[in-house]
Amino acid sequence: MALSLSLPSRAADFSGGLSLDSTYTSNIFLDASHEWDVVLRPQAELGLDFADTWSVGYTGEANVFAEHPKLFSHFHEVYLFYNPAWGEDGENEFTSEVRLQTLLNTRSFRDINLLHPAWLNKLELQPQKWLRAEFSLDTSYLWFFEDSSSSSIDVWARARLSFQLPSRTSISPLLRYGLRWLTQPLSTTTGEPDRLDQQLVIGLQLGQGLWEGAGLQVQGSFLPDLGTSALLSQKLAQAQFVYLGEEFLYSGWQAALALRQVIGVSWMFEAGCAFERRTYSGWPALDASGASIGEDRTDTRVIPRLSVQYRWRAEKDGATISDFGVDLDAAWMLQGSNSDWYDTDAMFVALSLNLGF
Repeated sequence: MALSLSLPSRAADFSGGLSLDSTYTSNIFLDASHEWDVVLRPQAELGLDFADTWSVGYTGEANVFAEHPKLFSHFHEVYLFYNPAWGEDGENEFTSEVRLQTLLNTRSFRDINLLHPAWLNKLELQPQKWLRAEFSLDTSYLWFFEDSSSSSIDVWARARLSFQLPSRTSISPLLRYGLRWLTQPLSTTTGEPDRLDQQLVIGLQLGQGLWEGAGLQVQGSFLPDLGTSALLSQKLAQAQFVYLGEEFLYSGWQAALALRQVIGVSWMFEAGCAFERRTYSGWPALDASGASIGEDRTDTRVIPRLSVQYRWRAEKDGATISDFGVDLDAAWMLQGSNSDWYDTDAMFVALSLNLGF
């Protein structure tokens, strides 16, 4: 449903959405324990768009675990969004977003309760029909309430060019650089603690149109080793090493191949496989008895996957007033590691229901 609200000399549009994601996994921790779980993730979003370029809104979600209730968490976000467009067909865009997020967990994982303000900026330009350029600069502060040694300022810069060839081929080189500065690292007895982490991603994406509604996508990226993560250096010695995401923790390479088929306006099918080689510099690999083998942990991942999507939309006077979607995804991750605890595999099956209004 769409609502029109009257504001002084301006029109505003209200939008919202509800979704429920459910995921079964045979290995919730992605390690040798092989503990299964079913996760339910209800989500809600409310937004208000006005003056053509401004938006404000709220999103929230909860993560409910059937077998591991101590992993329960809830996430909330409020945002202010500015998105002007210009050009003959509005092909050039600038996006600036101020975002405030919070993540809260049960007492067992209170060390990763945090407040996360961020400022995100993206510029998209299309100087030619066959060329599109994209640049972004994101800055954020991760403030952990209970574990101040994990708090950091993160900066990510990204540049991407997309070339569209007459043969229905697209070529997109990508460069991404991240910098993380720990604001309150743990003190050490050997001198000034490490504060700085870096990550560089050099990537290339190729797309090829095939027959009607079908396309093939190939992508690869290289992450050079920029040294041992400062976060790893101080966290591995703790009894419980808890972290959010794996940015700045590993180097290596990634590759993926996917075939997508769109049928009409409602159906989309995709099958693909991803490959990854990860080296965690400074993270000792252990044998079955827990003794170090004298090498850094190195994982190799193979992830075949299959995805099916269905979309239905209701329109009135040429405008979408509601839409409904169903997504079904299945994947199997086979992970070989020189560290015994992480030599494992996992099956994932996810069903998502989405309602927009």
